[in-house]
Amino acid sequence: MARYIEVESTYNWLKNLAETSLDCMIADGFKSAMEKAPTADVRENNPAEWIPIKGAGQWKCSNCGEYIGGYADCIPYINKFCWNCGSAMKGERT
Repeated sequence: MARYIEVESTYNWLKNLAETSLDCMIADGFKSAMEKAPTADVRENNPAEWIPIKGAGQWKCSNCGEYIGGYADCIPYINKFCWNCGSAMKGERT
């Protein structure tokens, strides 16, 4: 599985570890190299769950509040992501 880093946070971490000017130069070189490296579009993992709306045949995303409806009993099993905010649905609602 691919792992992603936040360049600025890692750079600051390396700078804090630096004990000599050579260490600082290495940290600066790391930042320069990472800024030129290929990137990927990634999103933060915002786990959420579908919350049933009693009597309405609808479910609501616990992250953004977007409502969905339809086959009420199947919603949490069919829709593994909220199409409004992109949150991955965790667990299974019963």
